[in-house]
Amino acid sequence: MNIYDQLHEIRDELERRGAAPATLEVVDRLIVQAEPERDNPLSISQPMMLRHLLRQRDVLNNHYVEMDILALAGDLDEQRPVRRDEDLPDATTEADGRQQHTHNYYKKQKEKERQRRP
Repeated sequence: MNIYDQLHEIRDELERRGAAPATLEVVDRLIVQAEPERDNPLSISQPMMLRHLLRQRDVLNNHYVEMDILALAGDLDEQRPVRRDEDLPDATTEADGRQQHTHNYYKKQKEKERQRRP
């Protein structure tokens, strides 16, 4: 989803949550600014867009707007799956089974190959 579409999704979610009118005004202004990006194929994730919103001057200057956006960002973080230690690959075993060789090994291989050639 591009920036323009993400801002519309964020605004809809804030409206469903009953966000302050000032929050909706800030997002509406940003939607107007993002209008030229309406057909841009560049995809932006919602958490990335929320982090960007939290750096905007209008958001930082109004505590209520900032709290509304932080609440939305916090709920998105809770929706992400939690990584468990059991799901991580074992770092002590070789992932693809190939033996790792040092630089000297390959140097010796090259030297042997040169000696075989007349």
